[in-house]
Order: sequence, then structure tokens, then C-alpha cells
Amino acid sequence: MANLNEYLIELTSNKYVKDVMMKQGKILYKPELYKEMNKLLKDGLGAVEAFNKLGFNTEILGEDRAYACAKRCKNYIEKIDTESIKLFLKDELSDEAYSEMSDNDKIKALEAKLLLYKNFIDFAKKKDLL
Repeated sequence: MANLNEYLIELTSNKYVKDVMMKQGKILYKPELYKEMNKLLKDGLGAVEAFNKLGFNTEILGEDRAYACAKRCKNYIEKIDTESIKLFLKDELSDEAYSEMSDNDKIKALEAKLLLYKNFIDFAKKKDLL
């Protein structure tokens, strides 16, 4: 089994690692990690299995770190959902901007709006708002 400090140095090359704080033994993750972990968790993987699949060795780092990462992932995704809802409710796309869009861009904008509606409904159900 590798030494934790040696492994933390190796992790600096992991595409999901933003920084490693050697003295504290902390790993700072990029937002992409939370997005990918969320996909894996939705696919039915457990926190430890997902964490390992993303290139983190829980035999060295410990399973607690995988569970903490999964919890932060959930909080991050909920924050993104909340921000999407705020944007949706603000409805930043003006009629003038919409009229100047190509038909293809209008379709994309409407598909995005439908996705936001769906996310809003799912989020509201989770929070018992509906």
C-alpha cells in the first residue's frame, strides 16, 4: 500500500483534482468530479465504487472520503438545480433576442426551457413543494 503523502502527490495529475493541500491532507475537487460522480450514483453505483471509478483509491484515502465526496456532490447538484430554477424564473431571454435567433437556436432554447421545467418539477417534488 502506498504512503498517503506519496499518493496525494500522484493525485495532482488526476483530471478531477483542482489542488492538494499536503499539510492538511485535503483534496480540492473540480466541479466536473461532482457532475461525473452524480452520473455514476444515478447509475446505481455506491459512493465508494464511484469514487474509485473516478480514479481515487479508497484503500489509501479511506472510504469516509468517498462518502463525504458523495455528500458534497449531492449538495453541489442541488445548488446547480436551484440556480437553474432562479435563471428559469428570471427568464433572461427577451422577446427581441428570441426573434433574432435562427430556427435551430430557437429549438435549442425551447428544449432547454423544457428541461428547466422538468428540473423545476423534479426539484419541487423532492423539496415537497408540489
